[in-house]
Amino acid sequence: MGRKLTIDFNNVVAGKYSISITNVLGQKVSESTITHTGENGTHIINVDGSIGKGDYNVVIRDVNKKEQVLKLIINDL
Repeated sequence: MGRKLTIDFNNVVAGKYSISITNVLGQKVSESTITHTGENGTHIINVDGSIGKGDYNVVIRDVNKKEQVLKLIINDL
């Protein structure tokens, strides 16, 4: 069974964005691409169900390869 990750964009320019989730070893455990229409919006990302409890980094990259890294902690299974 998969998990869902909700990402809220606030005042973000329109474009394609790559969403990667990596574990503490830097290994990519999930990746997807979204198209944001601009300004504010919510995107739901399907995440591999094999991801367990732990600390993860969510990396959001735009087409210009600018990135933002967020910390994700999964506490429940």
